[in-house]
Amino acid sequence: MDAARKALLEQGADESVEVNQRALIDKILARYSGEWTVLREILQNADDAGATSASVHFESASYLERDPSDPTPPSAKLPDLKKHVIARWSVKNNGMPFREQDWARLKKIAEGNPDPEQIGAFGVGFYSVFSVSESPMVTSGATSMLFYWKDNRDQLFVRRGPSVLPPSSSSPEETTFTLDLREPAPLPSPPADIARFLATSLTFMRRLRSVELWVDGWRMVRLTKDVGAPEKVGVPKGVKGGSPGGMMEVEGVESTNVKISADALRCVYTQGTEKPPPRPSASRPTTGATSSTTLSSLFSSFLSKPSPAPSPPPPLPTVAAAPEKVGKDKDPLAHLQSAVSLRIVTASFAVKVSTAYAGEIERATKKPPPGRSGLSLIYTGADDYEDSVRAEPGAPEGCQRIFEDIVCDLEGQGRGVIFIGQKTAQTTGIGGHLAARFIPTVERESVDLVDRHIAVWNRELLGLAGFLARTIYEDELASVNELWKASPPPAAGGDGKADGAKELREWLTKRALHALRFFTFWNSTPNSIVSRVIETAFFESSTTGTLPLISTAGVLPAHKVRLPDHGLRAFLPDLPTLPDEVIAGAGRMVAVLEERKMIRRISLEDMLKELQARPLSEEQMLVCLRWWLDLSKSAGYDASMRTRFLTAVVYNPSSPADASPIQLSGIRTVLDPRRSGIPPDLPLPSHTLPYALSRALNTPGLSAAFAWKELGVDEWVEALVQGAGGKGRKVEEDVEVDAVFAERVLGVVGRAWSSFGAQAQARVKRALEGRDCVPTKSGMKKPGESYFANVSLFSDLPILALPKNTPVKGGLETLLAALGVRKHVDLQLVFERLAGTWTNYELAHYLASVPLSAVERDRLRETAAYHAEGNEDKKPRTRYIAGALYEPNSTLRDLGLPIIDWAGHRWRSGSDEGKLLFSLGLQRHPPVETLLAIAADTADPSRRKSALQYFLDEQQYRSTYAPLRFKDVKFIPALMTVEGKRVQGMGSPTEVYTNPEAGVMGFATVDPDISTTLVPRLGLKSDPPSTELINVLVNDPPADNERARVVFEYLSTRLGGFLTDSLRLLRITRFIPVVRRVQNGEKPDAKASKFEIVTPSEVFFTGDDASTSQFHRKLFRFVDFGMRANAFLRAAGVKSEPTVEEIALMVIKDPQGFLNLAGSPERYLDTLRTMAANTQSLREQTKKQMRSAPILLGSRLVVQNKDGDEKRRPLIADDLDEDEDTLRIFRLCKPSEVVISDDSTLYQTFNKHFATCPEEHVLEAFYESLGAPRLTKIVRQETRYSPPYAPDNQHEELRKLVLGRLTLFMHERAHYGSASKPLVDADALKKPGRFTIHPVRSLTVSRTLSFGGQQHPVQSQVSAAAALDHSRSLVLYVHAQMEMDMYELAATVIKALFAHQRPNDVLLFNTLLTTPLKALKRRGFNVDRILNQERVERQAIEARERERKLQEELNTISILSPAQRAEMEAQLLKMFPGADPAYVSQIIKEQKENHLAQAANKMADSEYPRRPKLTVPGPSQSETRTGGGLFESVKRRFISRPSTPVTEDKPGRSSADIPTGPDENTKVPIARPPQAGPRLPPPGDAITPMRDIRANALRAVAACRPDGNDSITSQAKYTQVKEQEGYCDLSSTTQNLNLVGTIAGLRFYASKDIPDAAQVVAEKGDIIKRMVEKVVAPLGRVFQMNPAALHIFYDLTGPTIAFNRGRSLFINLRFYEAWHDEQVKAGQLGEALISNYHTYAHELAHNVVQQHDSQHEFYMSTISEQYMIPFMRYLATVDPASLGGAVAALS
Repeated sequence: MDAARKALLEQGADESVEVNQRALIDKILARYSGEWTVLREILQNADDAGATSASVHFESASYLERDPSDPTPPSAKLPDLKKHVIARWSVKNNGMPFREQDWARLKKIAEGNPDPEQIGAFGVGFYSVFSVSESPMVTSGATSMLFYWKDNRDQLFVRRGPSVLPPSSSSPEETTFTLDLREPAPLPSPPADIARFLATSLTFMRRLRSVELWVDGWRMVRLTKDVGAPEKVGVPKGVKGGSPGGMMEVEGVESTNVKISADALRCVYTQGTEKPPPRPSASRPTTGATSSTTLSSLFSSFLSKPSPAPSPPPPLPTVAAAPEKVGKDKDPLAHLQSAVSLRIVTASFAVKVSTAYAGEIERATKKPPPGRSGLSLIYTGADDYEDSVRAEPGAPEGCQRIFEDIVCDLEGQGRGVIFIGQKTAQTTGIGGHLAARFIPTVERESVDLVDRHIAVWNRELLGLAGFLARTIYEDELASVNELWKASPPPAAGGDGKADGAKELREWLTKRALHALRFFTFWNSTPNSIVSRVIETAFFESSTTGTLPLISTAGVLPAHKVRLPDHGLRAFLPDLPTLPDEVIAGAGRMVAVLEERKMIRRISLEDMLKELQARPLSEEQMLVCLRWWLDLSKSAGYDASMRTRFLTAVVYNPSSPADASPIQLSGIRTVLDPRRSGIPPDLPLPSHTLPYALSRALNTPGLSAAFAWKELGVDEWVEALVQGAGGKGRKVEEDVEVDAVFAERVLGVVGRAWSSFGAQAQARVKRALEGRDCVPTKSGMKKPGESYFANVSLFSDLPILALPKNTPVKGGLETLLAALGVRKHVDLQLVFERLAGTWTNYELAHYLASVPLSAVERDRLRETAAYHAEGNEDKKPRTRYIAGALYEPNSTLRDLGLPIIDWAGHRWRSGSDEGKLLFSLGLQRHPPVETLLAIAADTADPSRRKSALQYFLDEQQYRSTYAPLRFKDVKFIPALMTVEGKRVQGMGSPTEVYTNPEAGVMGFATVDPDISTTLVPRLGLKSDPPSTELINVLVNDPPADNERARVVFEYLSTRLGGFLTDSLRLLRITRFIPVVRRVQNGEKPDAKASKFEIVTPSEVFFTGDDASTSQFHRKLFRFVDFGMRANAFLRAAGVKSEPTVEEIALMVIKDPQGFLNLAGSPERYLDTLRTMAANTQSLREQTKKQMRSAPILLGSRLVVQNKDGDEKRRPLIADDLDEDEDTLRIFRLCKPSEVVISDDSTLYQTFNKHFATCPEEHVLEAFYESLGAPRLTKIVRQETRYSPPYAPDNQHEELRKLVLGRLTLFMHERAHYGSASKPLVDADALKKPGRFTIHPVRSLTVSRTLSFGGQQHPVQSQVSAAAALDHSRSLVLYVHAQMEMDMYELAATVIKALFAHQRPNDVLLFNTLLTTPLKALKRRGFNVDRILNQERVERQAIEARERERKLQEELNTISILSPAQRAEMEAQLLKMFPGADPAYVSQIIKEQKENHLAQAANKMADSEYPRRPKLTVPGPSQSETRTGGGLFESVKRRFISRPSTPVTEDKPGRSSADIPTGPDENTKVPIARPPQAGPRLPPPGDAITPMRDIRANALRAVAACRPDGNDSITSQAKYTQVKEQEGYCDLSSTTQNLNLVGTIAGLRFYASKDIPDAAQVVAEKGDIIKRMVEKVVAPLGRVFQMNPAALHIFYDLTGPTIAFNRGRSLFINLRFYEAWHDEQVKAGQLGEALISNYHTYAHELAHNVVQQHDSQHEFYMSTISEQYMIPFMRYLATVDPASLGGAVAALS
């Protein structure tokens, strides 16, 4: 490519590029869509030129025709400004006159002002004047320049010369732009609109101070700008003074006050645009919330939302005069003055960019970036803003204001715009205009954020704008803060000073609110990125992470201010929150701050902090508690916050005066007098909420919200008693001192006593029973020391005496009795005074005669007042309580128990005395513990036996006795084993068992003398637990078979109780006695035991198979203890026969011994077969041992001695199935010493050098898994041959024979389930070059066996040798001088194609090679496919021969006559009308054949010389190809075509015009199809050679490429297709596809409308695979396409069968499934292949022609013809029935 470029530069000719200037300017103007583009560009030019004043003139034709020298003023009648027709615009300014370089630049398009300090950049702004004028003129100083279109054509010219000033010109130094309108028209807009534009433009002009608007000599408006002195503005602390990327660094900020004044005629307003209706206020996100949402928010996120904001205050009254109504009496020429004050804040900054970036900016803007620049923002303060929104004084009502666009309406959504010198259409998103050196788009209407380098500059400037906005905002808030701090706080009173402070703070709040609204960010238009960048910089330019805000406490950082909540404000008055007017007026900004987490709602922490700061008054406390009550009722209330709230809240009671603050965390109860009965005037506990609060609230609600419970009388009493005598407690409030107070308290408790629960009563009793709280006649006494008034036994008792004589009855009486006030004299006192010498009987008789209370009975139970029998002589006698003695009974006396002394009286248990004593605890029966202790006492057998019998006989012990309670008490008679003998003994319930069989293992069993009916009452277990049985078995295994049988039989009855772990333990435990086996050479020892103890894994049960048992008995130990005992041993792990693992270990241990015991190699092989079949059950460790042990049986054939001597070797011979002269010798080998024979030829060659594995598949796999090598792996084979020579027909026949039979062989081999697949498929070998035969004169095969560390070479001559080369192609060498050995041929081919061969593979292939096809067919082989293939190949050969003969005939015609040359020159000139005729003649002469086609192709591929001013006529849209379409073309070319070429002699047409066949060596580009018309072409029209057309078809196929996209999207684009719409026309459809995956080698896509694309694959996977393998892929091979260029897709709707996208073909699965799949599934492929064949041709034609027209149809037919023969060949092999007679026609 570089060489071609170099040659072109050296040899080619230069030509200039021509530009249609009118079209270029029109395209430039098309991008200038602004309303005031012309005036904007000219005024900007004036400002850049340093002008201080400018004027805009609109002049009519009549005004221009007046005499300029006439001093008469214009007509006194003002023209109708709405209808007045203007003929000329002119703009004048007093700026610096044009310099020479300015004139030069003015006439150049796209050469902007290189001065970085000027606005102009692109050099195309001036050309906006052509939007209104055809011939603009510029006059500056003494020079004028006129622009005009020369000859009214498309080329723009200028004419420059000295200026001729009209007499009315005011100054020769003025610069005037004169624009004569293309067509006279009214004013472009009403004067008021023009004035508003001029006022806005004047705002940011650097030098311009005055602008005037004139109409036909009437000065309609004069605008002046006064600029004050700049004042420095400090950068707030923490604000970064630079752009986000560091490109621009702020050097200073200045604020300048600007006043713009307007002097306008009244008619400007009256004839202006009416003021539009007020804009609806933009929707803001509300920050208000209802109480419920506020409360739920608090406990869900510890934040609270503010209550709904109040309505905004009414607007302030205006101070200006009301706007006047338009009336007839108003003078339209009267001058109206108005003004607006602005504050312009400018940030000066230095620019630091890299050299490379500066170059990119200069390339884009034609000027370098400035080293320093500035950025300005208009900020209108609150007062100035209010003044500006009022109507301009004198202006008629309903008219727009001149300054309306300067001061933005804050009710709108960020209507400030960006000024780049002049106003653009890009809004800022905030309330102020922004001016800076932004780089605009070419039309100067918006900021360029698309260009990669320019976008960086503009984003940095926008970031700097965010910094400036932040600086202005914080400066404004700092001023507000300073004034706020200096103002006095508003007092609670209403004096004038307080009112003044309040008004000042309201004004400051309004001022801060205005700043917040001013810098509220809205979406900017048309590019929303602008406001987002400014907003981001506004917030992120500060390092503090916060923002100053006005709050109810002044200006504070945002993180210290909270959103208001009216519900909290009443008791949190000092918490700084946003004022309501801020919420209402700046809701959007507040929402942004909340979203950025700079301001948040009132959290629990905020509330707690405020509550901790000061106590609450009663009024505040009530509000606070009510608020929390509402909160607790909200959904999701979190009670965990309650504790922190109560800890923080402190209540300051108003009375009494000396009351201390109360912290709510100490409150636990609340008083409800109506429910509790406690008078509120009585002292309350400190943990009770003061009644002054609770009486105003809902008591149940308080209890639910604060987990406070209602104060109960019991708790009140307890607190009252505990606080008695405490600090601050009065004496008259002490229940132990003041009898009246005590009486009142007891009365309250008495009234509530009956409603108390047991706990409450107990609590009151604990509080009062130990206190002197009962008034008596002896003073204040404890309740237990007091007596009711009816007790009169003793006169000195303290009798109850209430001061106010309250009746002691009902609840009070019950209370006093419960507290212990006595109704009778204490028994102990009675004992002390009356009963000193009474007997048991006398005492019981007295007590039974008097009524006893429950308390007295309890006292009697605990009083030791009774004597026992047997200690009458002891003085003093010991007394016992009744519960320690037993009733007088002989049975109990025999047991030695203590009996109550009832001497002299007959004991009667039913008497009053007996009943009383029994109720006091006298015992009838001994406790079970006492009784069993006696039964276990071996010192007194008689007493022990009586105790046991008493225990068994008495019913009551059955419910109190539990064996485990007495596991250590040995009271049960039992038989126990001592020194091997069973003896009598005593055992505990856990040691003795009821099953006598358990004694065989030494366990204690119950004494048989105990009645079997009574034994169950002892609660004994039948048998020992399994763990105990195993312990005994392990520690004391049976020593002989007889004992073992008994033990095992007993254990078999206990199998159900054994755990799995227990049985697993037994498997590795030695407990089975077997007869000791005497080893070879061992002498028997008479003293040694004849038994040895083994584990269950070492023995097996004796089997029924005598021979197997006899064989295994020599190797393993067998036992038989009987059916019952064997059941236990089987559970313990004894198996019926050895496992494969055990046999393998036995074989590894002694292979030769095992072979000897087997008796024959066959029985040994049976063992190996068993191991081979169960290899998976062998452990890896075992397999590892097997790989190194001589356990495998190998065989070798040896020649038998003539005398039959077999004693040469100590080996076992098995000569069955062997020849008489050979003998097969078996021997044991390691796996590495035995060879697997997998090649019969190699085995015959090398069998004497190794032992072989038996030829059984199972054993071969087993041997190989242990490391036995295959024979083919240890034999190295090399083939040596002489140089090959060309094969003849005989070798070709041999090749066909091998290929045909190989196909049949592989089919038969696969049919019979061969495991191994061929290395190369037979179909692949049929491809050209994949199977070749090389005849050689010598062919030698050298084979070398490497085995056992030795090399055994063998060399032999062979007739054939085959191998696969590096490309996996089969190469067959045949010995030309040897007769072909077909078996040898079969063997070498099979070996080359299969990694592993079966023993009969070679025999099968040899049979197929040597047997005729018909014979094979009779034998059942499927040979029809081979016969069909041979028939198709014959037909193909014949067709190629016909083509060859035709080509030879055509190639003979190559010399042109002069007439033919002239005819071809004419044809080429028709094809290439702009070509130089001489060049056409020369290029035809250079061609040697196919002159016309080759010359046309060369001209199409190169830049040929052209003759000037010749146009190429396009083809007619109505041209169509004749001949009946594709199917007629196919029929004509392949079915009805004669076998020899037919030429038709016509005038003017020679035989050279006959299309020739394809020439593969000729590279031709895509040629044009022949132009067809409604009739045959006249003589002399050239026909494109067929070879060129076919070459185009080949290129169309080769152009296909894969599509690598994961998502396919084709947008709908509706175009008119005049020809019939095809099924692949995507112009009116939309394809949105997603890649699902690769199926059957092709990428599969699914429509995006399908929710689950994987479901398509799951449901239609078989259909997709069938479509690819049977239709899509085979057709791709027919067309010789890259398979990666084919794709499958599936959609739900639409007409698209297939489409071509970027030369990738996409076929629709949906249509295939509907039309063809059932037939394909049934094996009928014809219809599907034919249909999709034409689909391929159709889509491939789109690689040449995109549209569906005659050219597309032509190439579709050509491609179909080009590949028809290969397609029909393939179709004949897979579905010949679909062709019918076409196959015969082809031949």
